[in-house]
Amino acid sequence: MAPQKDLAKGWEELKPWLTVKAGAEREQMHVNAVRAMYEGYRTEPGTKRWDDYLALMRQLQSKYPDDINASLLYGLGLTWTAGPGETGLQQRREALSIFLPIFKKYPNNPGVPTTSSMPQTPPSCLRSPASSTQVCSYRSRLSPRASYAFAHLQSTRTMAGLHSHE
Repeated sequence: MAPQKDLAKGWEELKPWLTVKAGAEREQMHVNAVRAMYEGYRTEPGTKRWDDYLALMRQLQSKYPDDINASLLYGLGLTWTAGPGETGLQQRREALSIFLPIFKKYPNNPGVPTTSSMPQTPPSCLRSPASSTQVCSYRSRLSPRASYAFAHLQSTRTMAGLHSHE
């Protein structure tokens, strides 16, 4: 989990962004997802906040499937929160199913180097669950990162209205 002081700092840095009126529903959905990561950090467990974030990003990705940034950020969240065992393995597979088509279609997308530098899923994780449980039983990064959240908001606000983010 992220230290309380980092969460407090992240929440304070995020608050001004929350006062800016979103230009479109899609942008507001991004803002709501990032808000879910930080709001209530003093009382809500990190796992609940991440679950809320992922649920909101899943909705965003479903509603706006051409929003490459939403897909990349949702996939990163899945990667960072994937734990050990079958559930973690399924999360990593879902993330890969999001990343691989994007990497193929948009190899120059600025989010691709960031995403591909995150903890890698070993190729064996794509094989049978029985053999991969041992190999894939490491825990991905779980703590939210302020820079991730603000890059998320900044890229969303900068690219609002664009349909392709090559």
